[in-house]
Amino acid sequence: MAADNWNYVLSQRDSRNASQGAVSGWLPNTYGTGIIAPRQQDFFAGITAWATMRGDVRAAQVLAWEHNYLTHRFLAPDANPYDGCHYNLYVGDTVTGVSYTTWAAVEAATVAAGASNGQGWPPSSNSYHWQESTAVMIAMVHMAPNDTMAQQAIAWLLVSQNPQVNAASFQADPTWSLAK
Repeated sequence: MAADNWNYVLSQRDSRNASQGAVSGWLPNTYGTGIIAPRQQDFFAGITAWATMRGDVRAAQVLAWEHNYLTHRFLAPDANPYDGCHYNLYVGDTVTGVSYTTWAAVEAATVAAGASNGQGWPPSSNSYHWQESTAVMIAMVHMAPNDTMAQQAIAWLLVSQNPQVNAASFQADPTWSLAK
């Protein structure tokens, strides 16, 4: 069954790359037309990383495809990294479902919908989203120590002064503590 799931995602890779452009690497969901929940993308990426670490070659291919979205939401010049692990991210037109192909369009739509964190963590700084994002980046670096994009994303998350991404938060709730 897992092989069928990985094969399905991989069979969609080229068409998703074409429709998602510079934002490629995220999976659509039933959450809402044109809207994704970054935490759901991270949950899937976490399972994908786990399967990759267990030796599943197809999972590794899926994770390689997800890499663009997972890292660029924090690093792309036109993306707001504070929105990279916010509750909602507007990745497409909410009426037509057509995906945005640039991070500038994603950010503009996220701001227009009133879903942006702006230049700080409120209003959503009291959740596990940042811990999950950090855990996924750490897993990616664990598997590929020379992954400079994931390293840069981790560095940003750690210096961003989010109250959920620090040693004390991981000690209080070790659920997301994947590496020491």
